[in-house]
Amino acid sequence: MVICQSCIFEKVYGFSNENLKSYEQLLNFTNAKVLSVIGSGDQYFSAILYGASKVTLFDINNCAYYYFILKFYAIKILSYEEFVKLFLKTNLDDNKLYMKVYPYLPVNTRAFFDAYLKHGNKLSNLRLRQDFQYGKDVFATSKISSQIPYLNRTDYYRLQQMLKGEKLPEVILSDLLNLKKLLSERYDILLLSNIYLYLDCNVLEFSKLLVSFNLGMVQAHYIWGDLPNQVKEFKKEGYSAYEVEGHFDDNKDTVLIYKL
Repeated sequence: MVICQSCIFEKVYGFSNENLKSYEQLLNFTNAKVLSVIGSGDQYFSAILYGASKVTLFDINNCAYYYFILKFYAIKILSYEEFVKLFLKTNLDDNKLYMKVYPYLPVNTRAFFDAYLKHGNKLSNLRLRQDFQYGKDVFATSKISSQIPYLNRTDYYRLQQMLKGEKLPEVILSDLLNLKKLLSERYDILLLSNIYLYLDCNVLEFSKLLVSFNLGMVQAHYIWGDLPNQVKEFKKEGYSAYEVEGHFDDNKDTVLIYKL
C-alpha cells in the first residue's frame, strides 16, 4: 500500500553511501518493526537481512519509490551476476536484463518506467552520479560489498530467499515533518540516513521532532569524515556517536544514535 502526500520527480540514489553493515551491531533488528527512509532502498534490504519483522518505508521522492520496486523485484528474479551487471556495471542500461525483470513489476511501476523511457531518457539518467567505481573484482575486494551487505554474494542469495513470497512493503510518500500523522503503529527503530542535513532546524529542534514519534532507537544522522564539532553538538543533546569504517578512502565516519 502506498500513501502519497507528495510526488516530486527527482533523481535517485543508486546505492547507499553509508556503512550499513555497522547498523547490525549498533541497533537490535531482531523481530523489530522498522521505519526507514527509502533512499536507495538499501536500508530496507539490510534491515530484512538483520532480522526485522516488518519494514515500513517513507520518502518524499516518488522516483525513489519506483526505483526501490525495480530493485526489489530484480533481487527476487536475477542471479547475483545479473544483478551486478544491471545495477552496477551497466548502470541500468542493459535492456535485456531490464526486460527480464519488467514483466514482474506492478502495472503502475511499468507505466512509470515506460513514460520515462518514452521521453528519450536512459534508465541510467534516473540515478545520481556514483561516488564509487566498480571493477571486475570489486565485489570481492572493495568496501562497498562489505558495507552494503547484500552486495556480498552469500548475503544476496540469502536475501533473495527471504524475499520469496514477500509482498512489497508499505510505503508512505511524505517528508519527515508530516510523517507522524500518517503512522498507524509504533516502531522500534527509525532509520533516517542523513535527512537532518535537509531540515531547516538545529539539533535541539531535531531532537524534539524525534521524541514526538514515540519510537525506540533512531539512527539519527550519518556523518562522513572527520567533523568533530558537529559530533560534539549532537553528543551535547544526548546522542551516542559511534565511529565506523568510512565508506570512502581510509576515512572514519560517525553514526549518531538517539535512544527515545
